[in-house]
Amino acid sequence: MSLPTHLFRLVLDTEPTAAQIDELADLCNDAGFTLRDGRAVAEFDRAAENLVDAIGSAIADTEQTGLTVTDVEPIELLWWVDVAHRIGLSPDGLEAKIKRSPIAHSKPMESAVVGYYHWDDVKSWLDAHGVPHTYDQTIQAASAAVRDRPESFWDNSGYGVAADKMGRRIQDEINKLNAWKMPEWMEPYRSYIGDHGGNTVERLMFVLQFDKYLARTNMPLFAIACMAQAQVSLLTRLHRNGLLPELPDRPGGW
Repeated sequence: MSLPTHLFRLVLDTEPTAAQIDELADLCNDAGFTLRDGRAVAEFDRAAENLVDAIGSAIADTEQTGLTVTDVEPIELLWWVDVAHRIGLSPDGLEAKIKRSPIAHSKPMESAVVGYYHWDDVKSWLDAHGVPHTYDQTIQAASAAVRDRPESFWDNSGYGVAADKMGRRIQDEINKLNAWKMPEWMEPYRSYIGDHGGNTVERLMFVLQFDKYLARTNMPLFAIACMAQAQVSLLTRLHRNGLLPELPDRPGGW
């Protein structure tokens, strides 16, 4: 089974030399260099299991040539098959999903370039059909991972682990974007969620959600996080059912 193809753009610190282009061509044949708005960019259509792996490996390949990736951007114009790959479906699978939709309608408006679709049009269309898509979030996370990495990021990272290292960093940024945030209505009750162990409530909820080995590696933190989650869940249920008591006039519990 062939891997899906992922389209994205890497912004480079400088225009590559002919030697750097040749070197990258030896590493991969799925990138094209161009100037866009006065910036040097490499546009990839990389086959990989998922977008995170595709971007991580592309950055590692590119920076092996001495270039530096300064940002990651989306590709806006797509073939229909690219639309399917972007949301993790086969072209036939996407067509079938649309036909089953009670609001099925024609494909998004085509651009002036016949056969291409604008991603912004496609997103609105997918939302109308209830088809999930995470492409923009992953691009946003990859951009943050690239821009915020320390200068020593690749130190002691051989080529064999460089792509995985960048992939983990992108996934960490995705986790941050999906992290639980205390809703505004709960904020006045923050001080009543007890026994933090010196952590914020957000931090406890984060490690419980994303650290699957927490119970093995840090049982005290796991126990504290579970207690915080139980209190957050209780507050949420009370609020949803209109049963959350008003705050007392003085410090302390109810």
